[in-house]
Amino acid sequence: MDKKIYDEKKNYYLSELEKVSHGIYSSGFYLGDKKNEIYESSSYINNYDFVGIVKDFDEKNFFAVVEQRNKIKIGDEIEILGKKKIFYMKVKEMFDNDGNEIKEAPHAQQIIKIKMDFKIEKMDLMRRKIVC
Repeated sequence: MDKKIYDEKKNYYLSELEKVSHGIYSSGFYLGDKKNEIYESSSYINNYDFVGIVKDFDEKNFFAVVEQRNKIKIGDEIEILGKKKIFYMKVKEMFDNDGNEIKEAPHAQQIIKIKMDFKIEKMDLMRRKIVC
């Protein structure tokens, strides 16, 4: 990778790495430096929940068919990780697989439909910041 491009995007890459479930980062294993390996805790840092995978998208009506992975509800602010861009939106309308309007989807792998503000693609991922 070109150093100039890396330097320009370094903070972006680091902020994205912080969004996935992870342990404490260090250069210990990468650089083979035992003193920089961190063993204080085996727990994970988890700031975002993975909430679903887009299984299909209705371009005419702007509904995403989503296989839900963690609870999602009306009002949640979600991020959609597209192939080339990350989109942000608030969930305003949601329906179960039978077309009934729902306020939340609490069942893992439940198939739901979410009204989108923009075009997305099959296999895009959805995540939500964990609010404590």
